[in-house]
Amino acid sequence: MNDYETEDYSFLLFYIPKEVLESGNVIFDVTIKKMEIDVKKAHEIFEDAIRLLNGDCPKKTCKWCDGR
Repeated sequence: MNDYETEDYSFLLFYIPKEVLESGNVIFDVTIKKMEIDVKKAHEIFEDAIRLLNGDCPKKTCKWCDGR
């Protein structure tokens, strides 16, 4: 959108708790995963999310929505 070239991939970085030391420090396993992406589709999803957030609240239609 700003005339920058983009790649067709991105990276996800996962931190998974492995151990809690007596000091309270947490040791993590770290995993990185390369993901193929579609920049045009990502922009469409972002725009849909903005419309949803700016829209009206959903109607109470189920037992989980009405605070029971």
